[in-house]
Amino acid sequence: MKATYRGCCAFSLMSAIALAAAPEARALHVAGAEGIFVAPSASKASLAFAPPSLAALAGTWNGAAEWKKEVADVETRTSAPLQITIAANGSISGAGNGCTFTGNVALGDGLRSFVSLVVHAAGCTDAAFNGDYRRARLERFGASTIVARLRKGDDDNEVSISARLANAAATPAPTGGFGALAGDWTGTVSWEAEARGQAQVEVNKTLSLSISAAGAVSGTGFGCVFTGAVSQNIASRSGVTGQVRAAGCENAVFNGEFSDVRLRVSRNGTRLQVHLSRESGETEASIEGALESGNAPTPPAADPDALAGTWGGNVGWLSISRDPTLAMAAIEPISFTIGSNGAFTGSGFGCAFAGQLTLSSNGRSVTAGAIMATGCTNAAFNGLYTPQFERDDGSLEIEFERESGGVKVKIAGKVRRT
Repeated sequence: MKATYRGCCAFSLMSAIALAAAPEARALHVAGAEGIFVAPSASKASLAFAPPSLAALAGTWNGAAEWKKEVADVETRTSAPLQITIAANGSISGAGNGCTFTGNVALGDGLRSFVSLVVHAAGCTDAAFNGDYRRARLERFGASTIVARLRKGDDDNEVSISARLANAAATPAPTGGFGALAGDWTGTVSWEAEARGQAQVEVNKTLSLSISAAGAVSGTGFGCVFTGAVSQNIASRSGVTGQVRAAGCENAVFNGEFSDVRLRVSRNGTRLQVHLSRESGETEASIEGALESGNAPTPPAADPDALAGTWGGNVGWLSISRDPTLAMAAIEPISFTIGSNGAFTGSGFGCAFAGQLTLSSNGRSVTAGAIMATGCTNAAFNGLYTPQFERDDGSLEIEFERESGGVKVKIAGKVRRT
């Protein structure tokens, strides 16, 4: 449910007018288990599969796994051990959660990922995990770790197993206690929810959590009272997993069990990154953001990606009409301010702008809005616009467009903070 920038802002005035330099070439970014892989544009041939180095995978790998299933829109997650043994010839055997696994490593992508065509599970404690996993990957990290991801089924009835596994020579993961997690945390976070027959919720509200050395969780926020517990799970990117229940919430859509719990402490130990989410039937809810250490919230630093602030620059003004007296193109300055509540005011080319934007919960994008222009030097630009905004590094690309009485007008270009 996260809000994203709507695509914009293709705009051409006339051959005689250039609004800005050509867009910069961008590399393709693909999320990976350890961060972001950056790959330049390439043909499929350059990404052809290469035989994997099975010697790097041979051995017995153990760890805790996250076992997730989604049946008829109901999602459940559990944690249970997983063991996978890979022979020198690529054959796979394994066990976990009652399952017995068999399979074979067949292909590699020439980097660090290794793909097994089919892994089969039988005898699982939960029969939903039995069957063929045709989307299975083993990825090698360092000298002693592999990440296993096994998935089968479709979007409505999908099961998956995810684990970070260590070989016998690896240093054991720490056990007992929650160290930097323990303590009191407070801050303002994003609360988002969708449910059939209800308006979508996107608000920023305070959340306070207390985590004990044993992993007990309690807290309050948006009228909710939270209770639950977390436990260590090296299969999770945050290192912990658990369940937290919310009750008595000001908006009842947030009441219930949050089974996807991720908590991560910053390196300096002063900030806790929180992600709580759940899906049940046709209801989705999530609570996400950063909490500060201590009982009182510390005001967060200004978000450089937020749209609130004052912007300005030279942009293109274009009027298109069959009547040549109404057609024109020009480069003129524009200046405007976006409030933290989405209020929009501005001026340019004689126009006075006023309107209201709907900002995403993190304030970084516009999901809806309307802007009225009055008093413009060229009357064709007076009227109500549907605006679009898109961030481009430190700049902001804008496009205001309207059409009335056979006249189409656009105001578009790139502006910067002033």
